[in-house]
Amino acid sequence: MEFNAVYPSALSRPARGRLAQAATVAAVTAAASLSLLHCAPRQATPADSPGAASSPDASPAARVLDRYKQATGGAAWDALRVIRVHGSVHTGGLDGALESYEDLLGGRHQVDFQLGPMKISQGYDGRDAWTRDQSGSVHVADAAHTRAAVATEAHRTARAYWYPDRHPAQIRLGEPVTEDGRRFDVVHLEPEGGRAYQMWFDPDSGLLTRVVEPGTNDVTTTTLDDYREVGGVRLPHQIRVSTGEAQYDQLITITQVELDPAVDPAALEARFARPADQVDDVVIADGKDTVRLPFELHNNHIYVEGRINGQGPVRLLVDTGGANVLTPEAAKALGIEAEGAMQARGVGSESVDLALARVDELTLGDVQLSDQVFYVIDLGRLGEIEDVPFVGLVGFEVFKRFAVTIDYAGGALTLQRPETFEYRGDGAAIPFVFDHHTPQIEGVLDGRPGVFTVDTGSRGALTLLAPFVAEHGLLDAYAPTVEALTGWGVGGPVYSHLAHGRELVLGDMHIPDVAMDLFTGDRGAFAGTHAAGNIGGGVLKRFTVTFDYSRQVMYLDKNQHFDAPDRHDQSGLWMSRTDAGFAIEAIVPGSAAERAGLAVGDHVVAVDGRAVTELSLSDVRTHWRRAAPGTRVRLRVASKKGKQREVVMVLRALI
Repeated sequence: MEFNAVYPSALSRPARGRLAQAATVAAVTAAASLSLLHCAPRQATPADSPGAASSPDASPAARVLDRYKQATGGAAWDALRVIRVHGSVHTGGLDGALESYEDLLGGRHQVDFQLGPMKISQGYDGRDAWTRDQSGSVHVADAAHTRAAVATEAHRTARAYWYPDRHPAQIRLGEPVTEDGRRFDVVHLEPEGGRAYQMWFDPDSGLLTRVVEPGTNDVTTTTLDDYREVGGVRLPHQIRVSTGEAQYDQLITITQVELDPAVDPAALEARFARPADQVDDVVIADGKDTVRLPFELHNNHIYVEGRINGQGPVRLLVDTGGANVLTPEAAKALGIEAEGAMQARGVGSESVDLALARVDELTLGDVQLSDQVFYVIDLGRLGEIEDVPFVGLVGFEVFKRFAVTIDYAGGALTLQRPETFEYRGDGAAIPFVFDHHTPQIEGVLDGRPGVFTVDTGSRGALTLLAPFVAEHGLLDAYAPTVEALTGWGVGGPVYSHLAHGRELVLGDMHIPDVAMDLFTGDRGAFAGTHAAGNIGGGVLKRFTVTFDYSRQVMYLDKNQHFDAPDRHDQSGLWMSRTDAGFAIEAIVPGSAAERAGLAVGDHVVAVDGRAVTELSLSDVRTHWRRAAPGTRVRLRVASKKGKQREVVMVLRALI
């Protein structure tokens, strides 16, 4: 998962994680559906006093919420049905505009949003939360945690904290919180089918000032200010949405609010309804409906050749969970201008900048995609770590438009128009939902059920996420004795405990002896609660894998590598490519490398008599993983000071 967990968290729905869909209903919800009031501080009136309009027997939370209602219009809310909002958004150095509609009775919402080269429409039709991008492609994220986030959003849109018959919730008053010298009354809410969040109120005015919502990977705080009266109710006109890093905050300014606007009812219903796919940005040469592309497999990663705006060929990594991505260096070399500096997250613990760019033409063999938005992200040291120079990624946009078959054994990728695709194999057909852009399937690991993301962008076999590891006591169950550097992605390195699973069951497919990484950290994508684990290339390469995104089915057909032993690295080395050789970045204690006297900072300059300039680091890693334990490897090593020595390393299993 080194690559797929790159996403602009400053521009996502409340369920954080989408790499590329940016219209923020979180922001629009803050702008419209959290409707709070405060034009200026004012003197308390009888209507403001706790319980003034509520039953004397009301709970403490109900009295706080009722006071908030009275302070923002009271009975004027009772007849309100639809709110229309226009506004502007500033984030990451980019300015954008939005228009949103809310259905207060049904909790539905819809927003049109433009930011730089990106134009998005999003909505919730009462059942599904959908996104339509600038190409006309429509996508529904239907993973369980996403549906929970949408249920919470619908609860707020319906103002169900005032009208519980619209969407029930468990509500209680928590302990007051003091922050930055200010005291807040805090109401805790957990909508039915949703996830918990908090509403923070100013005890002097009774107004809502903050909404705090934990997500799968971070906590979003929405701050509300500049309340103004509109048609008898008072609404915030300045909203700031933050995940804790101020440089990536979103600032939303409301410029116009219409209550129960004069909109044709049919047109209003059409706004909330999920639109049909209307994609017309793909051409296949000679009218073909199928294209076969050769690929290179390095470190279990798939690389294809392509052209961008007619330039190339360039090497691109294929990632089921990723999106169109370029590195800043590649964008500059290709003459592509990038805009903005928004927040992106990956498997590492740090955030990085994400910019937006428009590409006129992406070509993959005989396939041409036109007018594509790319995300420009600094992938850091991944080129050195991979020892495979590449300019970026292709992912969801390609998988969404085709049925994609990955023949790992044959080294070929087949793209077929979904309307002509028919599966003819006899493998396992496994339905999936979308975890944002990534397929998510049900599975069972050694008797423990869970949901797993399917990620061609991961070099590992199976990475178990920290909450799943903790919930099932897996450190006790598997008793791992080795913790090692197991991955490197956007945001930095990843350390995990190494273990082996006896059996992973996916649909009707029983996969034995799976190498596992047990992550226990508290930062990055692997600390999230969205899945039990992440299935990567180490498992997938045992199969020919077909993804039919249009029908949300994955097919697994065993290949000749299905029964090959699945081992962790047997050297205990983590190396990267440098001008001086293979730089040793980390060594597992007690491993073959440590026993051979190797040290961090050394450079391997030759392996078994061959200079590393003649070798692929990926091939070296693969050989050391597959070789029989006890295999002797001759290394020529240069110390930090440049002094060279001969070393014999005897490969041994880490676990």
